Amino acid sequence: MIKKINKKAIPILMVFFLLLNITIPTFAAIDIGDTSHLYGEKELPGLLEIKETGALKLVIKVYYRDPDTNQKLYAFCVEPDKPGVGSGASDFGGYDSYVKEKLQSDVLWRCLYYGYIGVDWRDTSVECDDDWYFVTKTVVHCLVNEKSPKETYTIPSRIASSDVEAGLTLKDVQRRGQKVLDEAEKLYNKCLNSNEKYEVAKVSINKSGDTYTEGNYEVQNFKISSNKALGSYDVTLSKFPSGTTYEKNGSTLKVKIPRANITGDIEGLVYLTNVQVETCGAFYAEAYNSEFQDYIIAADPFEITSARTTFNLTTAKSIIKVEKTDEDTKEPIAGVTFQLKEMDGTVVQNATTNGKRNCHIF
Repeated sequence: MIKKINKKAIPILMVFFLLLNITIPTFAAIDIGDTSHLYGEKELPGLLEIKETGALKLVIKVYYRDPDTNQKLYAFCVEPDKPGVGSGASDFGGYDSYVKEKLQSDVLWRCLYYGYIGVDWRDTSVECDDDWYFVTKTVVHCLVNEKSPKETYTIPSRIASSDVEAGLTLKDVQRRGQKVLDEAEKLYNKCLNSNEKYEVAKVSINKSGDTYTEGNYEVQNFKISSNKALGSYDVTLSKFPSGTTYEKNGSTLKVKIPRANITGDIEGLVYLTNVQVETCGAFYAEAYNSEFQDYIIAADPFEITSARTTFNLTTAKSIIKVEKTDEDTKEPIAGVTFQLKEMDGTVVQNATTNGKRNCHIF
């Protein structure tokens, strides 16, 4: 049973100074001014047909590698009429591009945020991860050309020989293509009609409710807030009494201070580090060869930042100094435990005489 502190036994006045934040967001290791080498991963099935020409839409899945983590991070061409990685400009070995700036277009950023970078394909109607990439790349092209997917594309009436060799049938391509086209139309409209835009990662930590007693602990809950979806984070506690611990549950942090170890005022610090916030940052990368396609390249979806708050606890307590002496020698004895109890028998505090052969009960 959770019980409030008995103020007669231990009157505690608590003062909290909250919310001193540190926000130093970082992306993946790549940054403005860097060279990003773009690779082709694979050619995707021809799931759409271009209405104007009758040609199957060619989509190459393109990525670069984070130089620190070696993680694949994906890219989307923004000049569909030029040759690109794996499609005329180079083979799948790709080419270098110059990371010019953060992506300036809110509409194109929304395509990544609501598309392949920010949403898992399993939360859509498409059948696999590759088809969701196909959707996102298709919508990027449609936004650049200012023409909707269903105005531009239709379901294929034929199948590419490479898709036949891969074991696909026309029925497979048409089924998947219809889902791709429907999702592309939805994503296109969402990009145009939403007000969502990229924001630098922000996180804060605030006290949630009052401090309460839970067993042998004084407990304070904290609420962690972020401007985009919160991912994982690390916690460090500093200047708290020995034995202080914490529990994480999503955006709630519970700090637990052993009552027996509260021997005076506390000026603790709660640090949140390696806080992941899903901002889906992206950059614009120009091909060094101006004849080739430029690309939007996605940073790691989770931007890393940090925050901290102070936890000041001022205690106003009656202090009883206790000594246990030997009945015969009258000498004080170490290692003797005393208990302070409430009227109903609830143990408020245990205290054991120390090397100086005394103890304090608060």
